[in-house]
Amino acid sequence: MAERKADYRTGSQALQPESELSRTLRRVVSMRVGSGQREKTGSCYAMKSAYDLAMERLEKQSPSVKLTEEQRSQLAEVDSLYKSRIAERELLLNDQIRREQMAGKASEVESLRKQLASEIRRLTEECESKKERIRQGSSEAAPQTGDE
Repeated sequence: MAERKADYRTGSQALQPESELSRTLRRVVSMRVGSGQREKTGSCYAMKSAYDLAMERLEKQSPSVKLTEEQRSQLAEVDSLYKSRIAERELLLNDQIRREQMAGKASEVESLRKQLASEIRRLTEECESKKERIRQGSSEAAPQTGDE
């Protein structure tokens, strides 16, 4: 079977013999049509990637939740608030760690590092729980601007 290919220099189409590779590809593509692994894009069909197929299965198992603009702004506000709190704690405790290192108190340095890690973990968990409440539509998860 011959296929038509456009000659872009002259603007005409010429008949050229079909290669073995293109025949094989056509057979593979036609086998996949029945299995639903192709999607129509415009006037031709394109193969779906493994990623697309996996995302479709995931969407069927647990559909994604659409967030409102208000929820998105609340999520951004909570995220910003907790990032600033974490940065504040890091600055304070890192300053204390430097002072204790200068004084040569290794045990104090270690306890301050553990305290810093636990406070970052606690603040991150608080942030994620508030964000999850916002995603679920709870009004009590609104961010607070004052210190707690």
